[in-house]
Amino acid sequence: MTEPTVPQLSQRALLASDEVVRIGLDEFFAKYPPTGSAGFLVPLGTTQVPAQSAAAALGLNPLNLTNDASRRRAELTILEHGLRMMPTSVYAPPQIGETHPHRTSIKSRYGGDLISGIVKFPGDAIVNCFADESGAYADDPHTRDAPFGYRGDGLQGHQKLTSPGNKRLEAARLEQAAVRFWHKPRGGQFTFEMWCMVVHRHWGWGIDAGGQNRREVVWTLNAIDGPDAGLPEDLIDSSALDPVVDMDNAVGPEAQANPSYLDLVDRLETRPEVVRVKNRVRRDPARSLAARRAVLIRAGEECESPWCTGMPTDRSVTGEPLFEVDHVEDLALKGADHPANMVALCPNCHAAKTRGDRADERRRQLKKIANEKHAAAMKRNPHTAQ
Repeated sequence: MTEPTVPQLSQRALLASDEVVRIGLDEFFAKYPPTGSAGFLVPLGTTQVPAQSAAAALGLNPLNLTNDASRRRAELTILEHGLRMMPTSVYAPPQIGETHPHRTSIKSRYGGDLISGIVKFPGDAIVNCFADESGAYADDPHTRDAPFGYRGDGLQGHQKLTSPGNKRLEAARLEQAAVRFWHKPRGGQFTFEMWCMVVHRHWGWGIDAGGQNRREVVWTLNAIDGPDAGLPEDLIDSSALDPVVDMDNAVGPEAQANPSYLDLVDRLETRPEVVRVKNRVRRDPARSLAARRAVLIRAGEECESPWCTGMPTDRSVTGEPLFEVDHVEDLALKGADHPANMVALCPNCHAAKTRGDRADERRRQLKKIANEKHAAAMKRNPHTAQ
C-alpha cells in the first residue's frame, strides 16, 4: 500500500507545537491529558507527545485506538494536519535494562495487550516474550549462557502451536528473527533483560491456570548480543528443524496424559540422547522430558532416597510433590540421561547427595536404588502420571 503524502503543517499544528514550547510539557499534559494514547506518539515541533494529548491540542475529538482499523483512521485524521502518528516502539523502542512496575505500565507506553505473554506492540515487527515468576507459566530460569525453556501461549487446556502468541514465535523461529525477553521476579518489576532468538520448540507437560494437567509448547530461547546478532553458528541447525511439522497432531507420550512408564522409556530409548553439531553437543528435549516424567511416575509421592526422613508437607506452586529429579552420575561426567541413572529426591536428600559430607557414599547408594527401581518399574508398568 502506498503511503499518503504528508501535507504541510496546518495552522492548528503550528499553534500546538508553539504551545508545547511556551508552557512546557508538565502544563501541556495537565491541560491535554495523555490517557488512552495506547503507545502512540505525535511530533509537535521537536517533542514527541502522546497521541491523545496531540489530538486534544489540535482541537480533535478523542482518538479511537482500540484496533488496527480505528488506529489507521486516527493516523489519517492526524495526517490531515501535516503530522504523523507513530508507535512509541518505533520512535523510542525499549532499551535493555528498561523497567516497568507492571504490564499496565508497559501497555501505557507501547500499547499491546495485558494478558498474552507473547505479543507485538502496535506498529512494531518485533515479538516480546514476558516471563512472570508470579504468573501461571512454569518457565525455566533464564540464562545468558545456555538455551532455556519458555512456555507457550494459552492459559487453559492443551496449548496449540496455532494460537496467536505461538504463531508469532513460530514465525520468529523460521525467520531467525530476534525477540525481546522481559522478566519479572516475584515481588519485582518487569525488565527488558535481553535479546533472544528461538532455537527450537517441543511439547512439554504442565498444569494450566485451572490446575488441570495439560500439554504445553516449550520454546527454546537463546540469548544473543543484539537484535542483529543472529544465532551462534552451532545452533543454526536447530532453528531450521521441523519447519512444517504439525505439532498439534504429533505428540509423544512425554506430553500426553497418563503415559505408561514403558511408553516413556521406549520413547527415550528410540531417540538419540545427544546430537553433535560442529563443536556443541545438543540434547533432545523430548527425550529428556520423557526420562524426567518416567522418574516422577515411578516415584509417585515418595522420595526415592533410602535415608529420607520424610517428604515436605508443602507442595509446589502447581500442586505437585517437591521433587528434584537428579542424575546420579552427572551428565557432565557422561552419566546417562535415563531413568536407570535418575532419582526423584526431596530437597533435603538432594542437598545431602550433592553437598553433604557423605556425598560419595550417597551417590553409590542411589546408583543401586535407581537401577533397582527402574527394573521393578519395567516389570510393573505403572500408569499413573504426575
